Amino acid sequence: MALANGPGVGVRRPPPIESPRKLSAAELSALSERCDYEGSVEHKDRKSWLGLPHQRVGNDPEDHRQTATLCPLVSDDQRDIATTWVRFAVKNSQFIKDEWRGDFPRYLWYQDDAAGQYWYAILTNQGAGEAGRAKYKGWPITAEEWREHFG
Repeated sequence: MALANGPGVGVRRPPPIESPRKLSAAELSALSERCDYEGSVEHKDRKSWLGLPHQRVGNDPEDHRQTATLCPLVSDDQRDIATTWVRFAVKNSQFIKDEWRGDFPRYLWYQDDAAGQYWYAILTNQGAGEAGRAKYKGWPITAEEWREHFG
Protein backbone atom coordinates (compact mmCIF):
# COMPACT_ATOMS: atom_id res chain seq x y z
CA MET A 1 0.00 0.00 0.00
CA ALA A 2 1.46 3.36 -1.01
CA LEU A 3 1.45 6.30 1.35
CA ALA A 4 -0.80 9.21 0.40
CA ASN A 5 2.17 11.54 0.05
CA GLY A 6 4.42 8.96 -1.59
CA PRO A 7 6.94 6.62 -0.02
CA GLY A 8 9.06 8.15 2.72
CA VAL A 9 7.37 11.56 2.63
CA GLY A 10 7.13 12.90 6.15
CA VAL A 11 9.21 10.05 7.52
CA ARG A 12 12.45 11.15 9.12
CA ARG A 13 15.24 8.67 8.58
CA PRO A 14 18.11 8.43 11.05
CA PRO A 15 21.51 9.53 9.75
CA PRO A 16 23.73 6.69 8.59
CA ILE A 17 25.96 5.12 11.21
CA GLU A 18 29.53 5.07 10.12
CA SER A 19 31.77 2.10 10.71
CA PRO A 20 33.99 2.03 13.80
CA ARG A 21 37.15 4.05 13.48
CA LYS A 22 40.54 2.97 14.62
CA LEU A 23 42.56 6.04 15.47
CA SER A 24 46.07 6.08 16.84
CA ALA A 25 46.82 7.65 20.22
CA ALA A 26 48.27 10.69 18.44
CA GLU A 27 45.15 11.04 16.26
CA LEU A 28 42.86 10.76 19.29
CA SER A 29 44.93 13.36 21.14
CA ALA A 30 44.73 15.79 18.21
CA LEU A 31 41.01 15.15 17.82
CA SER A 32 40.39 15.75 21.53
CA GLU A 33 41.88 19.25 21.27
CA ARG A 34 39.10 20.15 18.82
CA CYS A 35 36.36 19.23 21.32
CA ASP A 36 34.66 21.52 23.83
CA TYR A 37 31.89 21.31 26.38
CA GLU A 38 29.10 23.69 25.46
CA GLY A 39 26.33 22.62 27.79
CA SER A 40 22.62 23.21 27.35
CA VAL A 41 20.06 25.51 28.97
CA GLU A 42 17.72 22.49 28.91
CA HIS A 43 19.88 20.80 31.55
CA LYS A 44 20.32 23.75 33.93
CA ASP A 45 18.21 24.68 36.94
CA ARG A 46 19.82 28.09 37.45
CA LYS A 47 21.61 30.78 35.48
CA SER A 48 24.84 29.66 33.80
CA TRP A 49 27.24 30.90 31.11
CA LEU A 50 24.42 30.01 28.70
CA GLY A 51 21.94 32.40 30.31
CA LEU A 52 18.74 31.55 32.14
CA PRO A 53 17.63 27.89 32.31
CA HIS A 54 15.00 26.56 29.93
CA GLN A 55 14.23 23.03 31.01
CA ARG A 56 12.33 20.69 28.74
CA VAL A 57 9.20 19.40 30.42
CA GLY A 58 6.20 17.51 29.23
CA ASN A 59 4.14 14.49 30.15
CA ASP A 60 2.53 13.91 26.77
CA PRO A 61 4.67 11.43 24.76
CA GLU A 62 3.31 12.96 21.55
CA ASP A 63 5.00 16.32 22.18
CA HIS A 64 8.44 14.60 22.11
CA ARG A 65 9.62 16.49 25.16
CA GLN A 66 10.70 15.02 28.43
CA THR A 67 12.09 16.20 31.71
CA ALA A 68 15.79 16.83 31.17
CA THR A 69 18.38 15.48 33.59
CA LEU A 70 19.90 18.42 35.43
CA CYS A 71 23.57 19.28 35.10
CA PRO A 72 24.89 21.16 38.13
CA LEU A 73 27.77 22.80 36.23
CA VAL A 74 26.97 26.50 35.87
CA SER A 75 30.15 28.58 36.28
CA ASP A 76 32.81 29.37 33.69
CA ASP A 77 35.33 27.38 35.74
CA GLN A 78 33.00 24.37 35.74
CA ARG A 79 32.58 24.66 31.96
CA ASP A 80 36.38 24.52 31.65
CA ILE A 81 36.45 21.41 33.87
CA ALA A 82 33.77 19.75 31.72
CA THR A 83 35.76 20.59 28.58
CA THR A 84 38.75 18.85 30.20
CA TRP A 85 36.52 15.79 30.80
CA VAL A 86 35.27 15.80 27.19
CA ARG A 87 38.83 15.97 25.86
CA PHE A 88 39.97 13.22 28.24
CA ALA A 89 37.10 10.99 27.08
CA VAL A 90 37.96 11.45 23.39
CA LYS A 91 41.68 11.02 23.98
CA ASN A 92 41.08 7.81 25.94
CA SER A 93 38.44 6.28 23.62
CA GLN A 94 35.67 6.62 26.21
CA PHE A 95 32.95 6.70 23.59
CA ILE A 96 30.63 4.40 21.69
CA LYS A 97 32.96 3.12 18.99
CA ASP A 98 30.47 2.78 16.13
CA GLU A 99 28.58 6.05 16.62
CA TRP A 100 30.29 8.91 14.81
CA ARG A 101 28.98 12.08 13.23
CA GLY A 102 31.50 13.44 10.78
CA ASP A 103 34.93 13.38 12.42
CA PHE A 104 33.66 13.11 16.01
CA PRO A 105 32.30 10.41 18.31
CA ARG A 106 28.63 11.01 19.06
CA TYR A 107 28.43 9.74 22.67
CA LEU A 108 31.13 10.12 25.34
CA TRP A 109 31.45 9.10 28.96
CA TYR A 110 33.68 10.19 31.80
CA GLN A 111 34.00 9.16 35.44
CA ASP A 112 35.01 11.76 38.00
CA ASP A 113 37.10 9.55 40.28
CA ALA A 114 37.03 12.01 43.20
CA ALA A 115 33.23 12.01 43.35
CA GLY A 116 32.65 8.61 41.75
CA GLN A 117 30.19 10.31 39.39
CA TYR A 118 29.70 9.23 35.78
CA TRP A 119 29.02 11.83 33.09
CA TYR A 120 27.38 11.33 29.72
CA ALA A 121 27.98 13.68 26.80
CA ILE A 122 26.42 13.93 23.38
CA LEU A 123 27.74 15.71 20.32
CA THR A 124 25.61 18.75 19.53
CA ASN A 125 27.62 20.48 16.84
CA GLN A 126 30.28 18.90 14.66
CA GLY A 127 32.97 20.62 12.67
CA ALA A 128 31.84 24.12 13.64
CA GLY A 129 33.97 27.14 12.92
CA GLU A 130 37.15 27.53 10.97
CA ALA A 131 39.06 25.01 13.09
CA GLY A 132 36.42 22.28 12.65
CA ARG A 133 35.58 22.05 16.35
CA ALA A 134 32.99 19.86 18.06
CA LYS A 135 30.62 20.93 20.84
CA TYR A 136 29.18 18.57 23.43
CA LYS A 137 26.54 18.85 26.13
CA GLY A 138 26.41 16.48 29.04
CA TRP A 139 24.94 15.60 32.39
CA PRO A 140 25.55 13.23 35.31
CA ILE A 141 24.34 9.63 35.03
CA THR A 142 24.20 6.69 37.42
CA ALA A 143 26.53 3.72 37.27
CA GLU A 144 23.57 1.66 36.02
CA GLU A 145 22.99 4.09 33.16
CA TRP A 146 26.72 3.98 32.33
CA ARG A 147 26.60 0.16 32.16
CA GLU A 148 23.50 0.28 29.98
CA HIS A 149 25.07 2.61 27.41
CA PHE A 150 28.81 2.03 27.64
CA GLY A 151 29.62 -0.97 29.82
